[in-house]
Amino acid sequence: MKVGISDKRKGKLIVDTFAKFRIGTELQGITHGATYTLFELGLDEGTKVAPVWGLTDNLAMALSVELVRITAPIPGKNAIGIEVPNKKRVRVEFDSLIDALDASRELRIPVALGKDVREESVVIDLAACPHILVGGNSETGKTTFLESLICSILRTKSSEEVLLAIIDTKGVEFPVYNGDSHLVLPVITNTKDAFGFLDDLVEEIERRISLFNETRARKIEEYNRMVSEKQDPSQKKLPYIVVLVDEFSHLMLEDGKRFEKLIKRITAVARFCGIHLVISTNRCSADVITGIIKSNIPSQIAFAVTSGINSRILLDQLGAEKLLGAGDMLFSMGGWRNPIRVQGTFVDSLNKANQKSKN
Repeated sequence: MKVGISDKRKGKLIVDTFAKFRIGTELQGITHGATYTLFELGLDEGTKVAPVWGLTDNLAMALSVELVRITAPIPGKNAIGIEVPNKKRVRVEFDSLIDALDASRELRIPVALGKDVREESVVIDLAACPHILVGGNSETGKTTFLESLICSILRTKSSEEVLLAIIDTKGVEFPVYNGDSHLVLPVITNTKDAFGFLDDLVEEIERRISLFNETRARKIEEYNRMVSEKQDPSQKKLPYIVVLVDEFSHLMLEDGKRFEKLIKRITAVARFCGIHLVISTNRCSADVITGIIKSNIPSQIAFAVTSGINSRILLDQLGAEKLLGAGDMLFSMGGWRNPIRVQGTFVDSLNKANQKSKN
């Protein structure tokens, strides 16, 4: 997007604000995205990075904005990043990522996240994650992300390739998908049935492991390739199974120890069996996102949270407390040191209907 005069003025204000605190900087680049504008600044030689972190409030005041997020340094660059909210935000429609999704059909489970600051589409392979923990305050974009994930699968994969299981104890958002061929069973809306399904999922994992042992396959991709090569009608390929749990705090409240035990059992080998979990909550507290949950689910998506403490519980670092809501997210894949910031997509009822009709 073209950089406007106001962005150049903001860049000068940032440089001047740092100068007041005896931090020498030079503006190296400006990228105007849908949600925020990224200002890249080089530090004068010999300048320490640590003091930069303490100036977010001063920068916000100088720029007359509510929040400023600092990335110091920008991964892979000899620069720091100042992320300033745009006065006018551009909504990222799900339809704007269709081309990127269609180009990613070779991925095992393509999922459209949204667009980055350069307005480039971000599509991930859920199977590579291989499980995702989603957290953030209410009305910040968590449910819309899950809708985007579902629509991505409906768009790109048949029910023979990927199946869905949805646990929605609120019983509001997801029953609209009932009747779709991708669903293993109707949307689960109570905790008793949810625990029963997760027990059945453990049995499915054990069944798949037995099949692998019989064929000497180590994972689902090898097994499916062997089945294709043999062309034996009695053997069928195994579909991937994506399990979505919206507001898993309800299950933690019902029986936290049991839920943690199931998470440990499922995630231990589920990725090899083609089974992937995405669990979501708006309660980013230590009694919900426990150490057991965190250690067994390596990837995270953080939407806006109330405090730095909530951000540390979810991401193991600060940052989510500086997000703007309405789909603004940080995505961190297992092993990454720095999450990437993405503006999530908007999914409406027409998107849902269109994607359901694809398969």
